[in-house]
Amino acid sequence: MALGTSPVMQQYAKVKSEYPDALVMMRMGDFYEMLGDDAVQASEILQITLTRRRTSKEGDEGVPMCGVPYHAAEGYIGKLIAHGTRVALVEQVETPEEAKKARGSSAIVRREVVRLFTPGTLTDEAYLAGNLAKYLVTVTSAKDGREGAVAWMDMSTGDVGVRVVTQANALAVLAALPVGELVVGEDVDAAWVAGIPRRLVSVQAGLFARSTAETAIKRAYGLGDLAGLGLPSDSCACALGALIGYAELTQVGKLPTLRMPNVVSGRTRMSIDPSTRKNLELTESLGGRRADSLLGILDRCMTGAGARLLARWVAEPLVDVSEIMRRQDAVAALGHAATREQVRDLLKQTGDIARCVSRLLLGRGGPRDLGTLRATGDVLPALRKALGNCDGLLKVQADGMGGLEELTVLLDRALAEEPLPALVRDGGFIASGYDSELDSYRVLVTDGNALLQGLEEREAGISGIPLKLRYNQVWGYYLEITKQHESKVPGHWLHRQTTTNSHRYSTAELMSLERELGSAGAKAQKREEDLLAALVDAVRKASYPLLSASEALATLDVLASMADVAARHNWVRPLVEDSTAFAIEGGCHPVVASKVAEFVPNGCDLSGGQMWLLTGPNMAGKSTFLRQNALLCILAQMGSNVPAKAAKIGVADAVFSRIGAADDLAAGQSTFMVEMVETAQILNRATARSLVILDELGRGTATYDGLAIAWACVEDIVGRLGCRTLFATHYHELTSLEAQLENVSCWQVAVREWKGEIVFLHEVKRGAAAGSYGVQVAKLAGVPQQVVSRADNLLEGFMKVARNKGVVRVDELSLFSAPVSAPVATVRGEIEERIKNLDVDGLSAREALDELYKLRGLVN
Repeated sequence: MALGTSPVMQQYAKVKSEYPDALVMMRMGDFYEMLGDDAVQASEILQITLTRRRTSKEGDEGVPMCGVPYHAAEGYIGKLIAHGTRVALVEQVETPEEAKKARGSSAIVRREVVRLFTPGTLTDEAYLAGNLAKYLVTVTSAKDGREGAVAWMDMSTGDVGVRVVTQANALAVLAALPVGELVVGEDVDAAWVAGIPRRLVSVQAGLFARSTAETAIKRAYGLGDLAGLGLPSDSCACALGALIGYAELTQVGKLPTLRMPNVVSGRTRMSIDPSTRKNLELTESLGGRRADSLLGILDRCMTGAGARLLARWVAEPLVDVSEIMRRQDAVAALGHAATREQVRDLLKQTGDIARCVSRLLLGRGGPRDLGTLRATGDVLPALRKALGNCDGLLKVQADGMGGLEELTVLLDRALAEEPLPALVRDGGFIASGYDSELDSYRVLVTDGNALLQGLEEREAGISGIPLKLRYNQVWGYYLEITKQHESKVPGHWLHRQTTTNSHRYSTAELMSLERELGSAGAKAQKREEDLLAALVDAVRKASYPLLSASEALATLDVLASMADVAARHNWVRPLVEDSTAFAIEGGCHPVVASKVAEFVPNGCDLSGGQMWLLTGPNMAGKSTFLRQNALLCILAQMGSNVPAKAAKIGVADAVFSRIGAADDLAAGQSTFMVEMVETAQILNRATARSLVILDELGRGTATYDGLAIAWACVEDIVGRLGCRTLFATHYHELTSLEAQLENVSCWQVAVREWKGEIVFLHEVKRGAAAGSYGVQVAKLAGVPQQVVSRADNLLEGFMKVARNKGVVRVDELSLFSAPVSAPVATVRGEIEERIKNLDVDGLSAREALDELYKLRGLVN
């Protein structure tokens, strides 16, 4: 939509041309205004009134326009960001008076973009949840399209990471990251980022050029060469450089202190694809509830930074046994209740210092951020003392909390007592006695009347004249005497005015005091701002120790949280080793067991690449058992204790699941197609070190098609992959594979029939289930009795046919026969009866031919 030709419209159009993918909010007086197409879009999202700007220069139709008050802009910007909209904020960078003085009376106020708000580059408390991270992520691929790189940044903390990815694992890597925004190059195949909502993806081709990316990295880290970063490929350099370049673009050249990039090897983390994460409910339940997920059960963290790190540990379990054991040792050390509670109480007194540092260095911080740094610094010595006798990973965290003594002393001296104001302009956040100049201004502000009264008394004493100190808007402060005392006026008094009955005077001291009183408030505010800038500079110089302490506090918080969960629920330390062992004794589902009064524990042994074929009715607990064992593996490789009597687990390089399915209408895929795609990924990507769980594979198509697919998959997994597998099925024909394949064994979820009802025991035991009990489950679910009775009738007929290896005529089953005992006619039986009754010797050729046609008709 074309904008008008007025100077303001052209100013807006220029910004829009520079930020075409963003919604432009331009400050005009007390409002942020949006024009043209941006106004139409904003009015729909924000539900605000759309008007039109009509002037001779904009034409008769005018230009669509809407606005929001500047003091309420934060909330409106938050709504736009939540909608996935990027917002370019344009501020007035001079006053109208300054504009006219610099460029003439017709000059318009100069305006500039001061920030580009995007979903992945937020640092403001108003837009961030304390326990959730939102990463800016970049993806690029090499020219051959097989290998590439993913880089990520948490703008709110300065965390940066990068890793090589392939076409096979790109989706799994992205699924492990809390992606707030994804930036890609033009060369990236859409399949690599298929799991990310389109509204969060943008293409920024120029940022990924090798030379541009390298320059951005060197500038951000002050490097002359990239060799010291240990980047494993050019793709990693391009992804990292584009990440930094885009961050600079959104912050208009500013960046917080960035940690050195964490270069992640693909062999150090368990691979979990997006569908498996969803099926296992790692970070949120299928209903979208965090509390009902594995993360929700584990999160006993005392800090926001700890909760965010815990989410990363859940998303990316380790595969290095030594690293897993270091975490286990730390959890065990915090198993002592006294130490754990002391540590957790101290952690509760700390703040989100990495986010505070980021805000301060980006110019968005305030007194309360400094107060958080002070409070945290005051607690660190006690925390280090509490960990004094610890070794291993806990000692590493204690050491990481050092180096902040000088900054803490400075903040203790400089800052006033809590509560500190939220905004700098509110003032009063610098402690009295810290700065003599500020103290003098404050004395003037708070003790002005006393100073004036003192001057009045002194002048009365010096002159011996009765006088009064008065004030008016014309003359300001003055000394007033009656005419009869005019002859006694001291020489240092300055005559100001004569009235009918009095004379008015001033003094040099009074005029100086008046000037000081008039400007003291502004000077005090300016001095506090200068002192704040000096404190922020001190924070900048200590930013690396601060970020190190933040990481140490978060890690300690996660370890203490895992220890607390283990103590509360009596979880045990698993034996984790570099093997294909998987032996669980008395295992429980960590989430379900915490929410029910009684949970039946079950063991599982898949060691050496065993496959358990699990049969049993719906609702008996097959899916829970499958998920349970996958979650135990993930917990163990996180370094956590597990809900079991005992556990021995060889590290899995990946966990795959095929549990449940639904139509993916957006992708044009049916339920069965979704199921087959997930199965194909498992068969193509699993290795002998993987853990695979499959639930009711093949159920989405015709019975024999599904059985054939399930059968072939079992053979392929056992024969070719040889990985640890749990395979739940209703195809009882598959149980015959136990006798044919060496590593296959049949297990069932036990049930008991009692007076025609089914009782679920939830116990996994050896052998194949006697049936699926589908009709009984339908009855339990409340299916109408007439439908249940008819289903029972049909089932009996089908089973008789199966026993006789015949074919049933469903339409010949009586709709009104007794549910189970009524006789069922079959085609085979009728054919046999006709043949038996034939008088073969007495038939003519014609009659014999007629009988053959009748028999063929029955078959058809």
